[in-house]
Amino acid sequence: MFDLRNYRIGTRLFAQAVSMAFWFAVLVFIAMSAMQRLQQTTEAVYAEKMEPGAIVLRVQSLMNENRLMIAQGLQHDPSYRYADMHTHPLTAHTELLNKNRDEITDLWKQFKNRKLNAEEELLASAYEQARALFVREGLMVGRDALLAGDFQKAAEVNTKIIPETFAKAGKAADDLRNYYA
Repeated sequence: MFDLRNYRIGTRLFAQAVSMAFWFAVLVFIAMSAMQRLQQTTEAVYAEKMEPGAIVLRVQSLMNENRLMIAQGLQHDPSYRYADMHTHPLTAHTELLNKNRDEITDLWKQFKNRKLNAEEELLASAYEQARALFVREGLMVGRDALLAGDFQKAAEVNTKIIPETFAKAGKAADDLRNYYA
């Protein structure tokens, strides 16, 4: 073994300093490698769980807002005693509904562009079917009735069809979102 007792004090101190610097460099390298692996793992978790979960949560929020737009549109019924308090046109509600519907479609395309496993595919398919029913039989029928001035039909859709189809679509979205939780 290397015996430092035969060397002068300056040489011994220098050798110890070099040895400590070497081990410090080794520790820094190990720490940097661990940080890099941690960063990669964090990015993977974000891409696989957080990002799709956030998309589904945003979709749910927009779906809920659309449901409320039909109810708020009913307040424009001329027979409603507070209708004159609504100073904006009915189209403010229906245009927001269309905008939200289109944003949901774009978000869903973004969601579907990811590689989905079998369970995700099953949950996503269930959501797509439930949402299609909600949009086709609830939202669009209610919107069209509002725009046609048929507030009675819009009210019927809002009280009979939308709650049921929204509940099914909401449950399917909850199931999908919970997959990412």
